[in-house]
Amino acid sequence: MTRTNPLLIITAILFVAGPVTAQEIDHAERYEDCMAEAKTAPHRAFEMALSWRGLGGGDAAEHCAGAALIGLKQFTKQPSGWKHWRKNPARTPR
Repeated sequence: MTRTNPLLIITAILFVAGPVTAQEIDHAERYEDCMAEAKTAPHRAFEMALSWRGLGGGDAAEHCAGAALIGLKQFTKQPSGWKHWRKNPARTPR
């Protein structure tokens, strides 16, 4: 009797089960939610924007973070991407 490699079994199970995919993010909806939070609960919006940025929120997440900072009256702080926006004004959120 031959012994089956456990790695081969795990690979076969994963192949049959298919890839596990993350739920697709609706960035437009996330942006609207984040900007609404920036008006009423800027601290929560800032945390939301940072989390969303890590999930691919890009410029919209950075814009929401900036709006939240304004709501928090943190006028001297800037989200990290703002230096990039100054160098590339075409990518500045509108």
